[in-house]
Amino acid sequence: MPIWPVASPEIEPCKQLLNWQIVEVTHPSGEVSRHILGVDHTTGRVSSRIVSCSWDAGAPLNLVIESGRLYILSGQPGQSDDAVYVLRRWLFAHQFSNLKIVTDEYHQGSNKGPAIRH
Repeated sequence: MPIWPVASPEIEPCKQLLNWQIVEVTHPSGEVSRHILGVDHTTGRVSSRIVSCSWDAGAPLNLVIESGRLYILSGQPGQSDDAVYVLRRWLFAHQFSNLKIVTDEYHQGSNKGPAIRH
């Protein structure tokens, strides 16, 4: 299965994701960062580094990534085979290590919102 580049944030400034998770990885330099993993109705995605997070009661979780794109995380966290495939390729390509799922820090059930604010 091929990996396709995504449109630039200028062309696609906002994207809604389903079956999402938040992952933490360690870069070869030792830096730790967090990224969004999910599916956009048709394809799996892994984001660049998360730089900010906002949440209002009754609204989806909104995360802005390093490129400036806004991701709207709809519904409950979940897993997609397409997103996991992209994640595995992405981890290998960037030589990231120490994958940790940190979704619960951002989503702790309905009406609670993220435990961490960036």
